[in-house]
Amino acid sequence: CGAATVPCCARATVNVFASMASTHTTSWPIARKSPASIPAADATAIALLGSPQPWILLGATLLRACAITGVAVAIGVPLGLIVARTDAPGRYAAFAFHALPGLLPPYLLALGWFHLFSRAGLLGSEASAAVLFSDLGAVAVLALCFAPLATALTALAAWGIDGALEDAARVLA
Repeated sequence: CGAATVPCCARATVNVFASMASTHTTSWPIARKSPASIPAADATAIALLGSPQPWILLGATLLRACAITGVAVAIGVPLGLIVARTDAPGRYAAFAFHALPGLLPPYLLALGWFHLFSRAGLLGSEASAAVLFSDLGAVAVLALCFAPLATALTALAAWGIDGALEDAARVLA
């Protein structure tokens, strides 16, 4: 794939799209059609995407996903390094115990937190239920669900590092 083939590929792509436009007028995007020829369902979709509500929901979802990822990584990376690079007694048993929730679907783990901290739960109260059913609770429950994944990946990466490289870095530091 040399530099001379790029303009040729671009020209071929333009030719394909031009032939599609001349033979299949229905395959062009909605923006190219006249407003009278847009079906009602497409017009509703355009109106919906033009409103701010879906974009606000998308932003809230992305913000929650970033928060869950950040907390899961903040929990998982140090634990993974402790498991892989220390001589702590019981570290493998602790790693296995920590990894068990990673084998369950997040729904079951959320159900467990619900049975613990809801109003009628074992450790529940009005305050714990208010926190559990808030955005903070959703982030905490899902971060604890995904922290074992970050722990396992970090431990695997740390186990893959050659010990001689670490010793050489200590000598130079």
